[in-house]
Amino acid sequence: MCTATGRFQMNHPAYGPMEVVSYERVTHADTAPQGKQSSFAVYQGNTPVNYEVNRDATTLVSFGPAPMIGDQVWDVAGGTPVDKYGNLYLSSGEGVTVISPTDEGYSSNGTIPEANVITPYPTNPAGLTIDASGEPTILIKDVAPGGAPNGKTLEYIWNGSTFVLKK
Repeated sequence: MCTATGRFQMNHPAYGPMEVVSYERVTHADTAPQGKQSSFAVYQGNTPVNYEVNRDATTLVSFGPAPMIGDQVWDVAGGTPVDKYGNLYLSSGEGVTVISPTDEGYSSNGTIPEANVITPYPTNPAGLTIDASGEPTILIKDVAPGGAPNGKTLEYIWNGSTFVLKK
């Protein structure tokens, strides 16, 4: 059974009011913390119009509008993880899922459950800031060859269709 972790009233540019609901489902009840699977659904009125799940990801600790544990940066002005472009951001405790308006409704564009929207850094822990103007930045802890953290944080900004490295 899935548990709703967040409900977000969105205004799609073509379809108008829609609701995005984030869910998690316990897959490993006998572990501490429990392993969970993330998903989200999009509704127009009471009608479901989209559902995304990564059936292979079953070990997450949480999935919702903010991190539940850990040291993930999550600095969201105004308290709602929606930027001025209409993107919704959800946390898996390590990665950032970006749900964006599309011609068909809303899509994670392959970012569920981890922050793999940024091709060169598909699995690195990521964080999020949304400033008071609604401008988003995804923060990724850079790693040296071999995977060891090098102490640098890379900042990615929205260019209108994807995130690009801030220069």
